[in-house]
Amino acid sequence: MRYHHGKVTTHHWLRWYRSLRLVQMCSSPASSNNGHRHHLEVTDHAERSKVMSSAEVVSVMKLSQTVTGFTLRVADQRLTFKAGQWLDLFIPGVEVVGGYSICSPPHQLVTDRTLQLAIKSSPHTPTLWMCTQCKVGDKLSIRVGGDYYYDPPGGVEHGRHLLFIAGGIGINPILSMVQHHVHLQTQQHDQTDTGRVQVLYSTKSRDELVFCDQLAELARSSASLMMSFYITREKSTANQERSDIKYHRINRDDLEQCLSRLQPSDNLTCYLCGPQQMVDMITTTLEQLGVKNSQINSEKWW
Repeated sequence: MRYHHGKVTTHHWLRWYRSLRLVQMCSSPASSNNGHRHHLEVTDHAERSKVMSSAEVVSVMKLSQTVTGFTLRVADQRLTFKAGQWLDLFIPGVEVVGGYSICSPPHQLVTDRTLQLAIKSSPHTPTLWMCTQCKVGDKLSIRVGGDYYYDPPGGVEHGRHLLFIAGGIGINPILSMVQHHVHLQTQQHDQTDTGRVQVLYSTKSRDELVFCDQLAELARSSASLMMSFYITREKSTANQERSDIKYHRINRDDLEQCLSRLQPSDNLTCYLCGPQQMVDMITTTLEQLGVKNSQINSEKWW
């Protein structure tokens, strides 16, 4: 395990947490986690910030039938994050710690001390509380962690192409990364060759393309950015409203078309996030098309 200045792993917390859970499970006939693996156990290997901050819920908004958006105002000025990282979320009165990727860009936290989450409903204890009980004014505690992020030193690398691929709610870290990239582009004096960027965003239904309009607006603001949206469990209609939405799973032909635009491929970095089966399939296909494994960064749901 590597240690870096200002970071700490969670072994000490996890030992306490496991002992607490053992006592709770012995006094309860069933786990309250509804079959989900605990976030702290799954991410035990990841590095975390030392900063634990309180955060007030300042906005709750229904983004789709299954996804709720939250804006949190962060109290501790020392808390920062990199695009793509997640939060440990501690809810008063809820024993299970939640883990949720941040979907807003780092500069938003710097500007107004807020960050945003988009949480898909499920029976997982902290998720159920967030999607059914959380309200404006509630106070939570948060801590940043994660080794999956986009944080190029010195700003956007000239000639560096980026391929972002998201499945379902896996769009959260990808959206943060894309917004961060566009923000870095605007800060650079020389924007003649900041590389090309392609985003592929796939969901089961049109309703779950919760950030479709926001991403399309980003593409209109950046000549180097292209978006493609995919819906896998609905069929197109004659009067479909958008020509940039495709009604199939991301396939080999889609990836080949992307790679033809992102040449030379030696200057390409890929970021994937979504269900494990999807991420594994896309990783295998990219490698078959000549992308090196070292160029592919991925985070899978658990």
